Amino acid sequence: WIASLIFIKFNFRRRVFGRDNAPSKGPFIFVSNHASYIDPLVLGTALPCSRWFYFLAKKDLFEKPSKDWYLRKIHALPVDREGDVAAIKTVVKLLRSGRSLVLFPEGTRSKEAKLRPAKPGVGFIVAKTKVPVLPAFIEGSYECMPDGIDSVKKGSLLKVFIGKPLYFDNIDYNSKDVYQKISDDIMRSIDRLKDTYAHKVS
Repeated sequence: WIASLIFIKFNFRRRVFGRDNAPSKGPFIFVSNHASYIDPLVLGTALPCSRWFYFLAKKDLFEKPSKDWYLRKIHALPVDREGDVAAIKTVVKLLRSGRSLVLFPEGTRSKEAKLRPAKPGVGFIVAKTKVPVLPAFIEGSYECMPDGIDSVKKGSLLKVFIGKPLYFDNIDYNSKDVYQKISDDIMRSIDRLKDTYAHKVS
């Protein structure tokens, strides 16, 4: 966490809005839009280090020993792009044991700095664990490190808008397409955050 925060502070100007919205105790899923490789570091260090998070990362990122060591140190879990049942079971088990998770509902990075439709995976995890979901919107990460660029643009401004926790206790979990509906609700909350905080940003 400290190494990641140093990287963010050294390379970018970051402002975080809504830290107080994070649950003070218990597990939750911290979700946001995903436009850049730096998003996990940006989101994971937006809250105090007392809140440890697990992450999901595609398996091929673990191929190099140095990356494998670092990713495992920050609690990243290797997963396949689609249908990794074992990884989902691990995530559900972690949440039920009181751990929290950073997750990107879009499933992959947006190559145009625009929001993509949510995958049903996050809805499935919420349905199985009933933990709250903390939505966030990251602004500026695509400009800091666009798709296809291996270096960062130092001095760029990053903004993280954190919303109120979302609860899905009253959802009809027997309804058709319930997982996708939960995911869509989460994505809409992420989309609304920029406008919600607009009046507070100079």
